[in-house]
Amino acid sequence: AGEGDSDVGEAALLVRLEEQARLIERLERDNTALREVKKSKDMAISRLMADLQEAEEARGEAEAKTLATSQESDRHWQHREIFKVKSRNKKLTEVLKAKDACIQELWVLLRLCAESDA
Repeated sequence: AGEGDSDVGEAALLVRLEEQARLIERLERDNTALREVKKSKDMAISRLMADLQEAEEARGEAEAKTLATSQESDRHWQHREIFKVKSRNKKLTEVLKAKDACIQELWVLLRLCAESDA
């Protein structure tokens, strides 16, 4: 009976190791996907910053308008553009923080799985 128990224990251990390997593989895929999302968000933030700079430059080119109307119009336009960019940036930052937190959790799980294998 002792040898049969050993075989059952080894089989259970092998099943558990296979499950952990699948979990690690899935976590690594998720981690890669999250890194791509983060990269995409970083690129979006860069584009938004470039758009803001272009908008500020365009504002400088609009000086040919009548002084009073131009200044008021430009201020309103600038406030709207800044508000839009800040809103987008805030949303992207929140998403990025959530993704970073998820990546950190995945790393912890991955380390735990690796440690339990060792």
